[in-house]
Amino acid sequence: RDGSREFNPAAATLAETGSNVFGSISDCLYDFTFCYDMMQGLRKRDPQTFVKDLRRWLHEQQCTDLPGQIRLRHIESHDSIRAEYWYGPDGMRRAMAISAWIPGIPMVYQDMEDGHGYFFKKVFKIRNSLVEMGDGDADYLAVNAPDDIFAVLRTANQPDNPPPQYAWDKEGAGPRASIAVVALSENNEAKMEFQRAVISLPLSKLPPQLRNVKTVHELWTNRPVDVIRQDDNILLPVPNSGFAVYRFGGPEKVKIIDG
Repeated sequence: RDGSREFNPAAATLAETGSNVFGSISDCLYDFTFCYDMMQGLRKRDPQTFVKDLRRWLHEQQCTDLPGQIRLRHIESHDSIRAEYWYGPDGMRRAMAISAWIPGIPMVYQDMEDGHGYFFKKVFKIRNSLVEMGDGDADYLAVNAPDDIFAVLRTANQPDNPPPQYAWDKEGAGPRASIAVVALSENNEAKMEFQRAVISLPLSKLPPQLRNVKTVHELWTNRPVDVIRQDDNILLPVPNSGFAVYRFGGPEKVKIIDG
């Protein structure tokens, strides 16, 4: 890294290793375990076991990484077969959404987007428009969700002078939070259950300034959602699409996704 920056101060170094020790001399590490071990649970284990294992592993990985360490999140590469062949088209989309909505740099391998362009556009438009997705913290265990639903809480502070991709949020500086949701079951019976399912979040997990919100905006479907309070928790529905990003803070009415 230091040698590269002698020639180009803006140079970034990607170490082709997953070992933490190399995080001290590079800007980014491959996340081989994510690609070749954890995500393989999509095809090797039932959705409930996969989600439980993935959320716990991501939490523990975060605890052991060096401060500020960045990982390249990939679900296929030149060393693997195509993710679409591994997981099927729907499974690949779910894996891509997870990799894009957790911390790190999501990788789209060559031609991976073929046949999935609109889906990829939505996933990355949401990621690139939210300060908490790009620069925020992640809590993998805060959200209580049905066993086959992956959920992560992302939080960050909107700066006074945000970079252009966040400038649509004109509510000023302050805390922002999102809950990203990806449902992993694909059968029709499970999809019917999604329509009745809810996720819950203890209010204590939100920044204090966001705990009294009455409405959040669900960005995947571009709609406001009323917040239901139960004891010291907030409840939100899981849409039958299987994807959701609930945004706390910022404009109450916002449309960052076309269509």
